[in-house]
Amino acid sequence: MNFLHPLLDRFKILHDVPGLEALVTVLVYLALAKAADIFIDKILKRLAGLTKFSFDDKLIFFVHGPVCRTVVLLGILHGLILLELRPPWNYILTMVTKSLILFVWWIAAIRIASWLSDKSFPIAAGRADTGRDVFLLFKNMLRVAIVIIGILWILTIWNVNLTPLFASAGIAGIAVALAAKDTLANFFGGISIFVDKPFKVEDYIILDTGERG
Repeated sequence: MNFLHPLLDRFKILHDVPGLEALVTVLVYLALAKAADIFIDKILKRLAGLTKFSFDDKLIFFVHGPVCRTVVLLGILHGLILLELRPPWNYILTMVTKSLILFVWWIAAIRIASWLSDKSFPIAAGRADTGRDVFLLFKNMLRVAIVIIGILWILTIWNVNLTPLFASAGIAGIAVALAAKDTLANFFGGISIFVDKPFKVEDYIILDTGERG
């Protein structure tokens, strides 16, 4: 963001009028966001259209909006720094803006992961002869992982010390594992059934307990 300072220093009036420098900075970033929008829309999309596969088209589709929004939010962040607000507003507004930048890419990551899983998992399921339910399970686990990573990242942005959280999570995990070992065993047993496929839907089975159906 320092590349604007030499340009802004040439105009003395920007320093004399409170808030004007920050406003001009935000407007410059808005212009940069529009330039990025045009570049992606007019050039990158056309280049992607020349290829024989659709992955690059979809990737551009997913990152187009986040790139432009990120440039705008960076402009707001730069403007807030130039305003030199009093505590605690300088800290709160800066952290909120950084969190919004993360949120933009957080949503983009979830959308990209969902699209990749929707495209890749059915193909892998057909080749590996593995039930679709397994891949739906892994798809949901991937989403949960992205959500957890995003939450931890937001906490890091707000300078939250995660060491006690991880320590507590480790202790809680051990307690839950001991208390719910039968449930966990059933869960992983269910995954094993999905993967090994010893029987399929509509099969007639008889359990060791005598139950059948």
